[in-house]
Amino acid sequence: MRAANVDEWDLLRALRLAALADAPEAFTSTLERERAMPEDEWRMRAGNSAIAWHGTEPAGIVGCVVIDGRAELVGMWVAPPARRAGTGRALVGWALDRARTLGFDELVLWVAGGNDGAERLYRNCGFELTGVSSAHLRQMARRT
Repeated sequence: MRAANVDEWDLLRALRLAALADAPEAFTSTLERERAMPEDEWRMRAGNSAIAWHGTEPAGIVGCVVIDGRAELVGMWVAPPARRAGTGRALVGWALDRARTLGFDELVLWVAGGNDGAERLYRNCGFELTGVSSAHLRQMARRT
C-alpha cells in the first residue's frame, strides 16, 4: 500500500469506478457522475489518496482530505479478493498517518447504515460513532 501520485489518476479512477459498481449503496456519489469527471479532478484526488495492492493487483483505495476544517477519511473501498486480508486496516492506517501529517489529532468518516462490514472494520481500528448522522450516513471518529 502506498500513496498515489497525480500521474496515477487513471488507476485511481478505475478503482473508484469499480468501487461504485461493486457497492453503490456505500457511497454518496454515483457511477455516472464520476465517469463524467474530468482528468484534473482525478489528478487532485490522486494527490490525496492511497492505493492498496493484493499481490500484483490494485485492490483498494482511500482518501484523506480536509473538509470544513477537519480531516476526513473518504472513498474507501477494498476489492472483494482482498477483503479480510488486512487491506482495509492498512488503508485506514494510511489515512490516520496522513491526518497526523496534516496536523490533525482526529480523523472522521461517514459510514452508510447497513454497511456492517465497514462499520466493524472502523470499530476494530478504534473509531466510535459520534451520534451525528445525515440521511443514511453515520459519522465515526478516532483520535490520531
